[in-house]
Amino acid sequence: MTAQTFSESWHRIAEARIGLLPSVQVQRQRFGGADWYVLQDRFTQRFFRLTPQAWRFVSRLSPRRSVDQAWREALEMFPAEAPSQHEVIQLLGQLHQSNLLYFRSEPDSVEIFDRYRQFKQRELYGKLLGFLYLRIPILNPNDWLNTIMPLIRAMVSVPAALIWLVVVAIGAKAALENLPQIADQTQGVLALDNLIWLYLCMAVMKVLHELAHAFVCKRFG
Repeated sequence: MTAQTFSESWHRIAEARIGLLPSVQVQRQRFGGADWYVLQDRFTQRFFRLTPQAWRFVSRLSPRRSVDQAWREALEMFPAEAPSQHEVIQLLGQLHQSNLLYFRSEPDSVEIFDRYRQFKQRELYGKLLGFLYLRIPILNPNDWLNTIMPLIRAMVSVPAALIWLVVVAIGAKAALENLPQIADQTQGVLALDNLIWLYLCMAVMKVLHELAHAFVCKRFG
């Protein structure tokens, strides 16, 4: 145990009794050749990724024991891998900021649903402000992504990036050479008859955008 193990701010949280929200599920996954524990809140669809070392401590959090007791248990069982007090403070702050924790002193059910209501209000405002940022949970694509890993490796690679840059450059050159024609064609783009096509195109862009996110996350973790 070294000097870095302790923190001067530890007394502020040592006696707090904290637990993960009942709506939080935990799943062990493998990204980039390393094991991770992914916390998912079923209510808000928020995710938080933990290393196995951090999960060994977080899994001991409970309203029945203090943070200090949970930390000392982790330190006793895994002396070489247990997080320091400073790391625990930082980790708890991140989890609390993600609305994944609750405190024993708070009314559990009221606090949980109040957080959910506030989150849904903020989420609704976000949906109204940007269609392309709309999030609709449909299914977990992890199994499908596993089956197309060879395709993902080919598409998320340096050669694929170079090909993309060439295609973009060609498209930009063609657009610059035909600016007058493009300007003429965009005059009625927001006409009522075109709105359905506009929204369909935006929906396709949204799907491709999210697929790109999934491919990159699956490729690099």
